[in-house]
Amino acid sequence: MTDRPTHPTGSEPTTPRPDPEEQDVHAPAAREDPDAPAVTAEDPAPRDDLPEDPDAPVVTTDASGHQVLLVRRRRVPALGFWVLVAIAVAVIGGVVTAWVTGVRDVAGMLYFAATAVMVVGIPLAGISAIVDGVLHRRRRAPRR
Repeated sequence: MTDRPTHPTGSEPTTPRPDPEEQDVHAPAAREDPDAPAVTAEDPAPRDDLPEDPDAPVVTTDASGHQVLLVRRRRVPALGFWVLVAIAVAVIGGVVTAWVTGVRDVAGMLYFAATAVMVVGIPLAGISAIVDGVLHRRRRAPRR
């Protein structure tokens, strides 16, 4: 005895499979067997659309249908990240300095924060830009 309805041979209802080129890459895949157990976070199934190597290039298409090749070369933060960190450290340092010196109103704290950004944050951002430029030049320089 089976749980599935019995159909005469050759008359089983079938659903047409969608064309793989017309499928949305980011849409969740339909389950092949509805009786199969659902995949949980504890038991992840391997995804076929992701390469084995995380640094391998991924080919995808954008909204206009053009192919896009995405390659992640290194896992080092970009220059913009370091500039924002330098400015944020200066702002926090300025606010803490204002608080320690007894300035409790918002205008005074903003003054200390802006002064710290001008005196500390921008020079730190400049140093990080110089270091990034030197490292970038070394990576691109041909070996002799």
